[in-house]
Amino acid sequence: MEGIGRWALGVGLLLATLPVEAQEARLHVSTDSIVVGERFALSVAVESPSGSAVAFPEVPLGDAEIAPLLQFGDAEVFTARRLPPRLDGAVRVDSVVYEAATFALDEATLGPIAVMLIAGADTTILQTATAALPVRSVLPSAEAGLLPPAPPEPFPSPWLAWALLAVGALALFALLAWAWRRFRGESAPLIPRPAPYPEALQRLDALPLPTEDEAIKAYYIELADLVRTYLARTLHLPALELTTRELTAALDADARVPTEAVKSTRGTLRLADLVKFADLRPDADTHAAAREKARTAIEAVERTVHPPEPEDEGQTTGNGASGTTADPKHPGPRAQSPQP
Repeated sequence: MEGIGRWALGVGLLLATLPVEAQEARLHVSTDSIVVGERFALSVAVESPSGSAVAFPEVPLGDAEIAPLLQFGDAEVFTARRLPPRLDGAVRVDSVVYEAATFALDEATLGPIAVMLIAGADTTILQTATAALPVRSVLPSAEAGLLPPAPPEPFPSPWLAWALLAVGALALFALLAWAWRRFRGESAPLIPRPAPYPEALQRLDALPLPTEDEAIKAYYIELADLVRTYLARTLHLPALELTTRELTAALDADARVPTEAVKSTRGTLRLADLVKFADLRPDADTHAAAREKARTAIEAVERTVHPPEPEDEGQTTGNGASGTTADPKHPGPRAQSPQP
């Protein structure tokens, strides 16, 4: 955060030395490459005639778990800091610095950013150009850390080792044969893996809320994994391999998944991504709300994919015209024979 603030001050000083032209919007990026989720700064400078006003896009209030509050191409914006305007003769320079992150792979497209220029009763929309920002992989390259092969080490004669190995194998075989004869027919049955829904609820109930900062990331990793595992086993989707954006798109296109489940899944996984990659640290209330949102997603999918069976209606047997129920344990009175 301090690095972004110092960069914003440097951008303001740099803009003060650049030649300006009327009604122009320029886009600047604080770095030449990033990794997924890394914070960086986007700055926008607008040159306009003196006496005009500039309105930059603002970060709205809302829940960043559901969807990005403000997005410029592949850049998701968290905060905005407007710098003081500068007058250069008849030209005014307004600028703003956005703190952003991206979850794109390989390359992120930043912008364009639309800015409103107000001069009297006239309003003009200025638009910046786009910028391409390479996204570095956090995985090590295949060539990294490779060492040349070492010469083979001399080994002693293997006969003693082979003899000991043979004796050990015979002893193990004899032990297994004795155990098989003693316990055959009494082997314990294998415990099958629970069904997807009970397994997901068991993992969810066993997941404690984090009380220390060091446990927050592990909590959200487990929360996202149990949701993805349930969806993979229930809907037969590669949920563990897809990105959050790809998975929510697949759920949105699946007619079996209700809208409530798509929204809850998107909110849970987006918050987990922000914690894992953007170093977000939610408060205790958000931890509990995220767990309940995961439960809502799982239960909504389960109700749709495996709806509860209707209860069987009791069947009755009519007894003559009266329609009474015949009870085999309490037979009715016998018919009396006619008197002679």
